[in-house]
Amino acid sequence: MNLYFTLIIIILTIVCFILFTKYKLEKERYKNLKLSNENLDKLEIYNQNLKEELLKVKEQNILEKEDAFNRGFENGKRINSYEVQIHPYQDIFINKKTFSTEEVIKIGYKYIIFINGLPFPNSHIEIIETISRKEISEERISEILNKISELTNLIPNANIQLIGSLSEFGKKLLNQKK
Repeated sequence: MNLYFTLIIIILTIVCFILFTKYKLEKERYKNLKLSNENLDKLEIYNQNLKEELLKVKEQNILEKEDAFNRGFENGKRINSYEVQIHPYQDIFINKKTFSTEEVIKIGYKYIIFINGLPFPNSHIEIIETISRKEISEERISEILNKISELTNLIPNANIQLIGSLSEFGKKLLNQKK
């Protein structure tokens, strides 16, 4: 019986040791958990402070960029002056042909941009109206018909026959003008 009693005491001692060790480990884990919860709270507060500080830095950066842009814009306006001048524009094109003269007139405006007093190379022309006029030269037609008539009279070959007279041909040309 002593043996049973001793065995029971040994088993109880082992169980108590295991329970005590387990208790000690749980107590230490609880302590660590409590510390980690405190650390988490501290980390959350620190993280929140960092977020607020980052937001302030971002806002300050945006304000600095806006300020730099506005200063540059004002300096550019002060340094680079530009001006637009508008002038009347007309282009006259005369095309002289044998029997007529054609005249085309384009009327409009010309826009010129000046930057710092210097003209920009590409100006813009706005055409408002185009006027075209064609004039047939009666004197020139008569002169050419007379020369043709003289030339035909000088030709020695009698086999040439003209259909109609040159004067009728000239009159028809002149009538087309009207």
